[in-house]
Amino acid sequence: MIEAALGECHGDRGRLNCSCVEQNLPLPSYTIHTVEALIKAQGGHRFFLIIGADSLLDLPHWHRIDELLALVNLIVVNRDRITTDKVGRALGSLDVSFKFDAQQGLWIGKGGRTVEYLGDIELPVSSSSIREELAQGKVPAMLPQAVFDYIKQHHLYGWRAPL
Repeated sequence: MIEAALGECHGDRGRLNCSCVEQNLPLPSYTIHTVEALIKAQGGHRFFLIIGADSLLDLPHWHRIDELLALVNLIVVNRDRITTDKVGRALGSLDVSFKFDAQQGLWIGKGGRTVEYLGDIELPVSSSSIREELAQGKVPAMLPQAVFDYIKQHHLYGWRAPL
């Protein structure tokens, strides 16, 4: 599905790549395992994890979260109108070393790891809402056509054409 979505990124196709690193990882799948495998395969790069603000609030429950935060920079996208103050409090509860740098407009933690909050961008869509719509026979508005075609072809997420 990622390859299908990237196929629609005409101008950026040379800069965006799909990694299959997770295919060879043991289950259960945890983000920390994926990041470690990426670092092992492509060391020397900076890695950024893009998550919704709602996921940021759930990070304390993630597997080996302290280790994950030491390996990646976070980009947090506004979701559910979560305020910058709430993002700051959530980061402080994860790691007290995160301090907001007003000049740079981001939080900086130990080891120079950063968290950037894209509060002016709100994507009113989530993977769970897309799956729900597909299971109801709806076509999610923000789903790229190539990805929807792939889902239909492979009968994924319970999608069935409406009668």
